[in-house]
Amino acid sequence: MAAPVSPQERSFLPDVLRGLAIGGILLVNVQDFAGYVPWLQTGADGVARFLVDVLANGKFVSTFAMLFGAGAALGVARAGSGVQLRRLLTLLVLGVAHGTLVWHGDILATYALVGLVLLPLLSAPASAQAVFAVAGLGWGVVTILRLAVGAPAVPEDGAGIGVNPAYGAASYVGALPLRAEDFLGTLTSGTLFLGTWLLGLFLIGVLVARTGVLRDPARFRRPLLLTAALGLLVGVPLNLVFARLNATGLYDAQLWALLTRFLGGLTLALAYGALVALAVTTARGRALLTPLANAGRLALTHYLTQSVVCTLVFYGYGLGQYGRWGALACVLFALALYAVQVALSGIVLRRFGRGPAEWLLRRVVYGR
Repeated sequence: MAAPVSPQERSFLPDVLRGLAIGGILLVNVQDFAGYVPWLQTGADGVARFLVDVLANGKFVSTFAMLFGAGAALGVARAGSGVQLRRLLTLLVLGVAHGTLVWHGDILATYALVGLVLLPLLSAPASAQAVFAVAGLGWGVVTILRLAVGAPAVPEDGAGIGVNPAYGAASYVGALPLRAEDFLGTLTSGTLFLGTWLLGLFLIGVLVARTGVLRDPARFRRPLLLTAALGLLVGVPLNLVFARLNATGLYDAQLWALLTRFLGGLTLALAYGALVALAVTTARGRALLTPLANAGRLALTHYLTQSVVCTLVFYGYGLGQYGRWGALACVLFALALYAVQVALSGIVLRRFGRGPAEWLLRRVVYGR
């Protein structure tokens, strides 16, 4: 049976990007955990919401998706499609458990389902993968446009962004059916509605992995500089528009916000990735980014831990803070939690070599 990747075989850049992404995703997810409505944030909360929308919302989830695709391609090349299939099925089970027992916003199960569609495409030529990537992204854009064009300018009640005050009042047992309903609805509708976009992101990651830039970014300094420049040039205006639309509590504006979030998220994610890749080509950059690389090696553990901690802080069966915090307090809390996770990552790796979730995944997939 194929063996898992050893620490010595790991590439530094993907771990850094994964570690950075897990923090950026928390900055966005904490809105759902805390139950605040973005267009109701004013003053310092409004500034915090604006900065999260411009700098983080849609960017790091795009980074994570591209890394997922790259990891799948590298995994198949190294150990074969059978191992990757077991990994996807294990993530599906883990995601369903996470979504029904901890937090309805789980993304692991969706990644696993779309990953099953990706799997046969990993053996296709790069040209075919590029065609499917463009088609997937294009269909995602068309899907949103069909809803946004002519949509009514009626007030949004907040339910469309996951705000549900029942989470702040329910006991754990009482929240189970509510969470299961929300999770299964998100899993089915999200996979059908946005699955092609996610597949496109996966395939971008596959194509990036094929270039070799993830393993040796120093060979690609000029393409990386060009990617960073173009990504910032296109991504910054798109994300400013997104932040403005996301501050408007109207149904049609929220649909247009979703479109600009996707497009701006992808372009700025590529810029972020290129800038980080350039940074790791220097010894000083690698030294400064090593803590993030450590966090990236524990990304699955950190992701699940964030759900446990945040639901215990905000939900009714914990501290019951749901709906009581504004965006600024949520951002500060997320940054503090992430800082603790980064600080603990090096300790955990030195002591155990991997996190508990990573150990479980490898145990199931590789049998040892």
